[in-house]
Amino acid sequence: MTNLVTKDSFVGLIEVDTSDDVNVIPYLNSIITQKEPDIIADLFGETEVDDIYTKMQSISISNLLKVFRDGGKFTYNGETFVTKGLIFTLANFMYYYYQNTKITKETPTGFMRLESSSQDSNSVFDSVKVCNAWNTGNKESYKLHLFVIANPTLFQSTIQSNIHETINSFGI
Repeated sequence: MTNLVTKDSFVGLIEVDTSDDVNVIPYLNSIITQKEPDIIADLFGETEVDDIYTKMQSISISNLLKVFRDGGKFTYNGETFVTKGLIFTLANFMYYYYQNTKITKETPTGFMRLESSSQDSNSVFDSVKVCNAWNTGNKESYKLHLFVIANPTLFQSTIQSNIHETINSFGI
């Protein structure tokens, strides 16, 4: 399976500095490869992961699937919504995981936050920006759920509940 999110998906508020391609790109790709299928499963159900990848990477993709993947307008219960699409949504969640794994380390007793030092510039962490990325992904996933409900022929299984909750920069 080819990832839907690429380094080019991180634009605007979630831009990742890829000037150090030797270290950043492989690390970013490993996060995407690890987390992307899990988030798709969390949002749309375990049985939909392969179907979503197959449909999103098809040579000929319907206009309906283009809106799902890339964003656009849709109507649900007579109200018009605008989604930024699955790739944008996933990129926001990936940004959160990418930044979060740079400042935490898994230990036998759980996750530990790494201390920032003057020698380690990679420890710089903008918690507000990271929280905004997570919350934007959460908000967009809600719109994608509405889109799937409004277009019941898009996927076979029923939509999963929105498992993601908003977070804040205060750690509570």
